[in-house]
Amino acid sequence: MKERTYRNFYLGIIILFFAGLLFSKFVISISQFALLALWLVDKNFKTKITRLSKDYSTLIFLSLYLFLIIGLIWTSDWDYAFHDLKIKLPILILPLIISSSNPLSKKELNFLLFSFTVIVFAKTFESFIILLTNNFITNINILSRKISHIRLSLMINLVIFSVYHLIKDKFLHKKWQIIVSQLLIAWFILSLFVIQSLTGFVVLFIIIFFIAVQIIFRQKKLLIKILSLLFIFLLIFAVYYSIHYQIKEFFTLKDPDYKNLPQYTENGNKYYHDTTNYFIENGYKVGYFLCESELKENWNRISNVKYDSLDINGYQIKYTLSRYLTSMGLTKDSAGISKLSENDVQNIQNSIANYKHAKKISINNKIYKIIWQVHVYKNGGSPNEQSITQRIEFAKTAFNIIQDNLFFGVGTGDVKIAFKEQYVKDNSRLYEKNRYRTHNQYITLIVTLGIFFGTWCILVIFIPFIKNNKYKEFLPTVFLLITALSMFNEDTLETSISISFFAVFYSLLILQKQKTIS
Repeated sequence: MKERTYRNFYLGIIILFFAGLLFSKFVISISQFALLALWLVDKNFKTKITRLSKDYSTLIFLSLYLFLIIGLIWTSDWDYAFHDLKIKLPILILPLIISSSNPLSKKELNFLLFSFTVIVFAKTFESFIILLTNNFITNINILSRKISHIRLSLMINLVIFSVYHLIKDKFLHKKWQIIVSQLLIAWFILSLFVIQSLTGFVVLFIIIFFIAVQIIFRQKKLLIKILSLLFIFLLIFAVYYSIHYQIKEFFTLKDPDYKNLPQYTENGNKYYHDTTNYFIENGYKVGYFLCESELKENWNRISNVKYDSLDINGYQIKYTLSRYLTSMGLTKDSAGISKLSENDVQNIQNSIANYKHAKKISINNKIYKIIWQVHVYKNGGSPNEQSITQRIEFAKTAFNIIQDNLFFGVGTGDVKIAFKEQYVKDNSRLYEKNRYRTHNQYITLIVTLGIFFGTWCILVIFIPFIKNNKYKEFLPTVFLLITALSMFNEDTLETSISISFFAVFYSLLILQKQKTIS
């Protein structure tokens, strides 16, 4: 096979792999094995093996997979172990293929980045179509389809800075290309609002903050330094104000004098004021102004989903209704029900418990929900079905496992069993369906392999980045920041989509020795 033809196939398969990341796990598998087959039939196979044997950064990185194999020694669940190793194959195959192949030219790599940007644009366009054609969206993952909205947000972050890099590197240099690129960056930032991934926003904020700090230290012009410093202050103030406003909105009580509460409704029925209920919605206490007889009778008149039924997320309608009325500052009786619009009724039936949460695009709602989750959890409420408080329970369980398996962990195949047994041992408040692993990759590695091997596997992610001097380059640094930050909130190396995303871009941006990015 001629070198040019081989190269075109090679690039084409990687682009197909990119498409698989966003649209099809099957395409990821096919692309991966196509790359491996192409690598094996190449006439320069011996050269590749020689190149790989001298590439210590890649060999160090591949030790991550080696230690997972070593972890089989003290594993009891072999079926799960081999399933886990199968999912993690991309961190073995992709670095091996890409690092041993001829390094991409700057033009080739930029073409791949451009292709990935187009594919992510197509995915975000699909999300917009879903948003516009659905009146009620109760599960935000519907917008990203076949991929977690958190993982999509990480890819969006990468393409935001990839577009910036392509302009900076003059791959996109014509005036119309620069204008379109700037519009694309705005589009991708708007997409983060649409899919409402707080992880995506935190990552974006930290990277922008990091770039601004770099400019202050590296830029020689005083004016640019001052403007960058001003930008940092404005960025911090905007985040602080948004969070502070939501906390103030949540905890500033708007109820009347609790010592002189009315005891009867307008119809003469008695109110029940639950003084032990600490839950709050928009500054109003949920436990007050409840007349259940009026609430039930009048709700059943206006809704097909009856008062004692479940909403679409499995919560009792009466609790969703009570919270919704409270969020509007309404009493939970016939007077309150009479002020609900048709949209309000639909919101409640669709498991929306606060009228503000009916907005399709609102990052403030995401912040508010986190405050609400923590407030409920601190006051003895259930952590179930709440992303933040469930993660707290995951972490508690993980640390208990680590205490009992500090030096060697539980083994590659026994992570699932260990969590299942520990949840029972701890008498966890989580429902069985919600008893997941840590959602923190660093902790998961230590649970799996123990403090020494697990720590080594964490360091392996950063050693090639330092050894290959990639910290001097913009896009590899951005990618590693995205990855490292995501691992605090996600099991990045535990699902096929996320591990494939990590493996392919780690190989392209960090393990390649030739300096292809300025």
